[in-house]
Amino acid sequence: MAQLWQEIAKVPGLTGSWRQRLDQYSQQLYGKNWNGLRDSGMDLLNQISKGNYAQPQAQTTTATTTTPSIAEQYTQAITDQAAKIAAIPTFQQALPFYDAWGQMIPQATAAAESQINPEVMRNYNQQYNTLQNSLASTGGNRFGTGLAGVGTLKASSERDRQSQLQDWLNQYQEGYKTMFYEPSATAWDTSRTQGITPDQTLTKIPTWEDTYGKLSKQYGAGTSASPLYG
Repeated sequence: MAQLWQEIAKVPGLTGSWRQRLDQYSQQLYGKNWNGLRDSGMDLLNQISKGNYAQPQAQTTTATTTTPSIAEQYTQAITDQAAKIAAIPTFQQALPFYDAWGQMIPQATAAAESQINPEVMRNYNQQYNTLQNSLASTGGNRFGTGLAGVGTLKASSERDRQSQLQDWLNQYQEGYKTMFYEPSATAWDTSRTQGITPDQTLTKIPTWEDTYGKLSKQYGAGTSASPLYG
């Protein structure tokens, strides 16, 4: 097929770049544009070598055509490839990171709380018992001191729980980014630069179930809700 771009210039009645001429020639012979594949290209080259030229339609005016130079033909090929790549969105455009992570937050929160909540409650119960013993020995419950002290203890424990939870979610987010999002983006964008439309099989992009399952094994999993309020 190395000579196809040269041989197509010999076919009368065709105009434009070598690729446009091949499309026109394929339309004349088979009623469709050339698909760019080697086998069909070899077939077109064989038809040209046999002089199998479709008769061009009669024209009322004579148009002067010129054969594009080799540089123009290669430039056209590069332009065509660039247009094909531009038509495929990048992974970031197709799935922005924070849109993807947003769908993982409920599962990540539940997994983090399954590990954090029991420890927070153990600490809370210890401090609660210490508070109650102190109030009992001083008679503090008679003046409402006990109720206020329990409220303060709950608020403090919840602040600690929320701080730990945010730390865990930050770890989840970083793990999701490095283990799943960035590898998927690399695979997607590599296919894109080759002019190939990425798909699940080609890029091995993990599903939400795959992501949650692997993160759960690393960080743990459970059900959400504060044990202190609600």
